[in-house]
Amino acid sequence: MGAEVIHLGHDRGVEEIVEVAIQGDVQGIAVSSYQGGIMNFSAT
Repeated sequence: MGAEVIHLGHDRGVEEIVEVAIQGDVQGIAVSSYQGGIMNFSAT
């Protein structure tokens, strides 16, 4: 088993990430940020 990585680059919104995931028929989504950008994806 392994994982395929699809790197979308910087400054991608939630909608774009989900759209690519649906098109790719993925089983999971992981988002990583070194500078706190992930806070834009979190509910307050």
